[in-house]
Amino acid sequence: MPTESATPSAAPGASPTAPTTPSRTGPASTGSPKPSAAATTSGPTPTTPCNYAIFNWAPAHAPVNIAFIQPSTFNGSGFPPDRFDHAFVTESGPTWAGGYQDLGKRITEWILDQDGNLVEGERDLIVYNGSGKASAVALAAGPDGLYFSDLYKDQDYGTPIDRGANILRIRYVGTADFVADVRAGDRPLTVHFTDTSDVPDPSEWLWSFGDGGSSTEQNPAHTYTLDGVYTVRLVVKGSGGATVEQKNGYIKVGQFPTVAMIGGSLPPSPSDQAVADFLSGLGYQVTSFDDDRGARPSAAEIAEQFDAVVISSTITSSNIAGDFRDEDIPLVFWENALLQTDREPLADNHAVQGGAQAINILDNAHPITKGLDTGDLTVFASPSNMSVGLGNIAPGAQVLASRSGAPGDAAIIAADAGALLLGGHTAPARRAFLFLEDANWLATTDAGKTILEQTLAWAAGFVRTCPGDFNGDGTVDTRDVIAFLGVWAADDPSADF
Repeated sequence: MPTESATPSAAPGASPTAPTTPSRTGPASTGSPKPSAAATTSGPTPTTPCNYAIFNWAPAHAPVNIAFIQPSTFNGSGFPPDRFDHAFVTESGPTWAGGYQDLGKRITEWILDQDGNLVEGERDLIVYNGSGKASAVALAAGPDGLYFSDLYKDQDYGTPIDRGANILRIRYVGTADFVADVRAGDRPLTVHFTDTSDVPDPSEWLWSFGDGGSSTEQNPAHTYTLDGVYTVRLVVKGSGGATVEQKNGYIKVGQFPTVAMIGGSLPPSPSDQAVADFLSGLGYQVTSFDDDRGARPSAAEIAEQFDAVVISSTITSSNIAGDFRDEDIPLVFWENALLQTDREPLADNHAVQGGAQAINILDNAHPITKGLDTGDLTVFASPSNMSVGLGNIAPGAQVLASRSGAPGDAAIIAADAGALLLGGHTAPARRAFLFLEDANWLATTDAGKTILEQTLAWAAGFVRTCPGDFNGDGTVDTRDVIAFLGVWAADDPSADF
């Protein structure tokens, strides 16, 4: 496996990460960095960068340039003293690669001690999350931030040498952050929020509590009077400008289902953590587990303690196998190797198909695909791997979508409780297989995320409520007014609208 090495010079101290704001400052010509030469000596132990490096990338990330934030260079480039002498490295990743990449297309931060030993790193400073070709290559400290080149024209490109790359700036504006004394409970729920930002010279605060309420106090209190899941947002204005912190699904009023999410590691991979955060934002109480049987509760224990289980494709399939096949708990999964008769018998064969970007919605009457048009639907921002089911489909299961252009590749399979599955098995609770694969949740479109949202809601029997949704169809419209007036006219006490 290839390795790459970084040998930055010494820098003292360690400090917490603070976000920065990239901004475009103008176009730059493109080009390829020249490789550096590695010196060798004769003898049994050659001298190479790998021998004496403080860090080796394996697999390769393609590190290109390094820069230090220092008081002697532009007085620290606008960064605070606790970031002085930190090293920053551009990692370009695969050549002319599209979209988000697990390896590269980012700038990382490194903390060294006085002797040049690695204290902390690599720590992401910025990561590319678009759909184009831009990367991170040239890097230098400037008078008001770190400047870097994105090397390639990001959108509407023809070849890697098209004109249209940019020089971008990373400017330090501090970190907006906050905590709450309570985050869940029954209504009415009074929450005291505390600003914990490190924004330089803060002067203004604007809070949005997710239910239409707001405040300009630094440390406000707010009372939630309706059940729901609320996203809280704080904007802090300081001497370097405004910075924002938004916490999705931060406050939960009422009772919500519990979900066990099983992935390949703890802490979860970035993609699995993003899925867990998404589900938490919808109101689910998510607990993450490693797939190793010795490191997690048994399937029977999970079925007893949780309302639903979600299994990512980052698992080792043999660590799950048929553990949940007969357990009475709703299950949503996208590890295709679980699609076997002796595991989760919705189908008897499976595959991962590369270069996929869209699925073909076959049935939009099912709650999983409700509201989606039949036909092709883009679910990934760029071509990606897609999990699919193949071969025989269980007689009691429904194929709701296939991979676009491949009718035999099942992209969404669902089975209700009691449905007849392959091998004579019966679904003990609702089961659903989806098209996701490993890290591509980070490139999943809003439509793709809606499918996961509706899949878990259907599987777990969770109906999200929202203020004014009187008829419970998930939307607020004139039909709710009609439903309310109908109940009110009947003098029904439940008409407390």
